[in-house]
Amino acid sequence: MFQQSEKEYPPRNITLKSVDEAWVTVFDYSREARRIRLRISTSGSFRKLLEKVLSETQPYNPRIVLKTWNIRDGTLYVRGELQVSIPLDFYYKHMTRYRRNDGKLYGGVDINIDRISLAIVDENGNLRDTYTFWFREVTARGFPGRRARSIIGTRVHEMLSYAYQHGV
Repeated sequence: MFQQSEKEYPPRNITLKSVDEAWVTVFDYSREARRIRLRISTSGSFRKLLEKVLSETQPYNPRIVLKTWNIRDGTLYVRGELQVSIPLDFYYKHMTRYRRNDGKLYGGVDINIDRISLAIVDENGNLRDTYTFWFREVTARGFPGRRARSIIGTRVHEMLSYAYQHGV
């Protein structure tokens, strides 16, 4: 199986036919190509997102990740994941939990050398929640700078996700 270019739509080697089915081009040892049908199980909001991808003919870049395989009675059984990459703007357009703030909750951030603290207040200034994201290990002597930036960046993303999940 070969990866296809992200510029072609629909992709030729892995094609979503519906939210329950995909067709994949496979090659045997004699280099003969054939299309096989895969059943897909998609849950909840991602099912709705795949419906939007198909209905709006949104370009996507699929790939298959093989998890396990087995041979029973001479028949090959394969278990894996079909992963679909879509543009981030398309994802936010259809999967956004909060479209706008409506002035209900605000976040304040305090950044220190070993932590980031988030305080969430409501429109009246009442403190609703606080959370601290620690990264003490980066202050250790001799800790690699590149790794420190990676850990701090991860904590920043965790903080943004926490704030988003709480409607800030």
